[in-house]
Amino acid sequence: TIQENLNLALNSASAIGCHVVNIGAEDLKEGRQHLVLGLLWQVIKIGLFADIEISRNEALIALLRDGESLEDLVKLSPEELLLRWANYHLEEAGCPKINNFSSDIKDSKAYYNILNQVAPKGDEEGIPAIPI
Repeated sequence: TIQENLNLALNSASAIGCHVVNIGAEDLKEGRQHLVLGLLWQVIKIGLFADIEISRNEALIALLRDGESLEDLVKLSPEELLLRWANYHLEEAGCPKINNFSSDIKDSKAYYNILNQVAPKGDEEGIPAIPI
């Protein structure tokens, strides 16, 4: 039934680490936007952060700071690694650093500056420029 499927979805979300407090199958069925979108964001975030690992992207080693070992970098959470990566590119652009992915990015200026840093410039053969 629909109810069983929605309960299964909530249980699965909880099993992967989503906080499913004060949300039930009926909330999903009724389409309560703030609850559905909140749960969806958690699922997306968990999925995205699962791929942020040094072992999957050795270029992250460039994020090592003076006096820091690879072991120190490996201990960082995926969110901390992503924040460090973002700040690395913001620093390269001469822009202010961010401390979080909530209030510090509300105006999207940090995203714009990061995209300007990482977008292909078209200086390699066969790779077109992506204007930002």
